[in-house]
Amino acid sequence: MHSTRKRHDFIFCIFLILGLIFFTACDSNQAKTGTDKGTSAVTPQAPATAEIPIPPEMADAVVVVDGVKLTKTMLERDLNAKMDMLKSQVPADKLNEVRNEVKTKIIDNFIMRTLFANEVNKLNISASEKEVTDAINKLKESLPPKVTYDEFLKKNKLTREQAKEEIRLGVRIEKYVKSAVPANPKVTDKEINDFYRKNKEKFVMPESAHARHILIKTNPEDDEKTLAEKKAKAESIRKELLAGADFAQMAEKNSDCPSSQAGGDLGVFVKGQMVKAFDDAAFSQKEKEIGPVIKTQYGYHIIQVLKHEGPKTMAFNEEIKGKISAYLRMQKQEQAYQTLMKKLKEKANIVVYSS
Repeated sequence: MHSTRKRHDFIFCIFLILGLIFFTACDSNQAKTGTDKGTSAVTPQAPATAEIPIPPEMADAVVVVDGVKLTKTMLERDLNAKMDMLKSQVPADKLNEVRNEVKTKIIDNFIMRTLFANEVNKLNISASEKEVTDAINKLKESLPPKVTYDEFLKKNKLTREQAKEEIRLGVRIEKYVKSAVPANPKVTDKEINDFYRKNKEKFVMPESAHARHILIKTNPEDDEKTLAEKKAKAESIRKELLAGADFAQMAEKNSDCPSSQAGGDLGVFVKGQMVKAFDDAAFSQKEKEIGPVIKTQYGYHIIQVLKHEGPKTMAFNEEIKGKISAYLRMQKQEQAYQTLMKKLKEKANIVVYSS
């Protein structure tokens, strides 16, 4: 029951700022060129086709939003910069796919940025120096460890002044979005009840087990003789347990797993969480019994299941109601945000010439 998008609160501002910096597509001094009459506005997801004539002055245009143009040169510059940052993290056979996804994201972000910028300018929404400074500090706090603000700006080819103006725009947009998207939309008891009733499968706790084990660790370089000796050791320990030896004490004394310090206790885990051989053994054993020695990639295990619980539906208690309420509030915020974006697009003149 997780939202697919982040909440549009202060984090939205930081998210937007990061997006604007990573996908900068519009120079602040970009001349505004009016779109041609007779060309129809299209959504950013619908690339232009051959039917849309491309006038000479728009030969280099990818998309124009209310006269603000994203050129092919700007798109390629930002696309190459982003791919330079990503190429070491993406498998070679996925580079083209990722490149196309990034290109689409740059175009979408350009459209979003331009629509928001035009709106906050029209409404005369401003940002104080303190608000900008606070946002810069928030951005600094969000950077990875050991990455300085100056390094971040250098990597994104931004001066301090350019970054400050982007962040100022982000703060202004944040104010606008907050005024249009309710911070705490009302969720009724009926909505909560209906959601639980219609989505009971989302509230099913999977089959789980509480188990402890003793591990005799094996290594890739172990030869057959060594493996046989380690298995024999595990079998010997199991015999002692069957004869009444204390499991926790035996685990502390013999197990090669860090859980030995807790008497071999692994806590509660759900089906499918452990490696297959261990999982199959744990969920087929009876409670309290000392299972047979099994082999996994880690070594030889002796498992004792302390408790086994089948799948069960979570009770409709106050905790669950609270989680459903929070989820529905986020959903309503997202719907309000999408409605806002739709209205901005409908009243704008957006022409996509090529992608």
